[in-house]
Amino acid sequence: MKPSDCPKFAACSAPVCPLDCQWSLRAHNREDRVCIYACEAMKTGADARLEAKVLMACRRIATDDRLPARIRRQLQRAANSGSRLVAGALLRRIPGGAAVGIASKPASDASAIA
Repeated sequence: MKPSDCPKFAACSAPVCPLDCQWSLRAHNREDRVCIYACEAMKTGADARLEAKVLMACRRIATDDRLPARIRRQLQRAANSGSRLVAGALLRRIPGGAAVGIASKPASDASAIA
């Protein structure tokens, strides 16, 4: 696989791509994003959410000593949080696009505050 095979390739701004065989040559600055799939690969249940090739590539770089410390820390934090892919899918399924747990009435309405 190569970076252009990634579904997020056109809009991705992460300079270090797990699908890039030369990822270790890329610079990663403080303000740079970390690949969403690399973060997802660290989470519980990633086997069911990601393609096997993508999962293997993400987990391979996560254990590589050449991985920048900033990315390593981000992946460690991601492992302890919920899936952004699952959260996004849930939001897309809710009629009207309202987020779960957010009142649909204006905040000024006393009945919306529980």
